[in-house]
Amino acid sequence: MAVPPEITEWLAFHRQSLPEPPFQMTLVTTAMGVTTAGDEIATNALPYLLVVQEDRVIEPSSGTPSQPTSDVQAGDGAGDTTSSDAVSDESGVADSGQGDAETM
Repeated sequence: MAVPPEITEWLAFHRQSLPEPPFQMTLVTTAMGVTTAGDEIATNALPYLLVVQEDRVIEPSSGTPSQPTSDVQAGDGAGDTTSSDAVSDESGVADSGQGDAETM
């Protein structure tokens, strides 16, 4: 987000001073930098139009949290090849032995 943290904090704590959402706010910003030669440069001012929307409240679900699974099996997408069918070469890359390319 292009709004500095100090402005975001002020907006959050002073909502009663702001218009009712949705409303528009214009943010004007520039980028500044220093070249390797030590010259300071700045871009032209660039306005951004921000639209402040109403808050969206997302209610927590009543379900149980999902658990990661550790039974993932690798395959080449060409059938029922699982990680036990694959053979690793010296580079550590698994090769199922299926569909090897011919060299010319």
